[in-house]
Amino acid sequence: MIDILKNLEPRREKKGVKLFQELAEFDEVIFFMQGVYDIGYTLNMQEKYKLRFRHQNVIGAYGATFNKRALFIYRTATDCNGYFIRKSNWLNIINNTDNIDLCLMIKQHLKNDYEGKIKAIMLNFKHREILKLVKRADYDNIMQLSVINKPVLNEIDQSTLQGQSPEQIVGKIENDMSKLGLGLDPETLQNQGDFINSDQLKDVSEILEVDEAIMENDEKIKNCQSVLASHYETIEAREEYHEERYCQLEQKYNLLL
Repeated sequence: MIDILKNLEPRREKKGVKLFQELAEFDEVIFFMQGVYDIGYTLNMQEKYKLRFRHQNVIGAYGATFNKRALFIYRTATDCNGYFIRKSNWLNIINNTDNIDLCLMIKQHLKNDYEGKIKAIMLNFKHREILKLVKRADYDNIMQLSVINKPVLNEIDQSTLQGQSPEQIVGKIENDMSKLGLGLDPETLQNQGDFINSDQLKDVSEILEVDEAIMENDEKIKNCQSVLASHYETIEAREEYHEERYCQLEQKYNLLL
């Protein structure tokens, strides 16, 4: 813990900054103490964000520890403040042989946490969206990022999809996705252990929309408060003017007497 604190460097990001793109290398581990960030993916050249995390979250620890590239996009949803550790320093700490048991426990926790709370849920969202798109008549191809082992890829014959009904195509894709380890439905997720619960299996996209609506309302409230403050200043200025004018008229009246 002391080694981590010694290597922390300050980090501040504005809203809408992409911290990591798909396939990017995690060259740092980020600890945001304030702010909100989203996790999403690209499908047919469109970015779709499904998970949102608030305050005190670690970004990139799994990728930096196990030398994995990013499967998803990480983007700030608000201004974020915190700290980061460079990958080289992080690896020196996490691979410290003086505390090997503790380091192994941390590595296992990072793996379970990422695979259960991020990877499985995001791939499930992506899987369901692909199944929706394949039924559309206006889509001939679906472009996505996939991590596929070559031996498994050789077993999948995409040419068999030609000339089949939407239902047959969906069944084929479900079978192929299952071979690739991407065919995760909510029931499968629930059986993966304590890192997935029913609350986490809710439609996060709806929660994300609610959060965005709240943020928009907050902006509207701030704008209204600014307008009201401006009106109050105008009213105060007018009151001062009328008081001054009243004093001037009172003085003239006294002179006439």
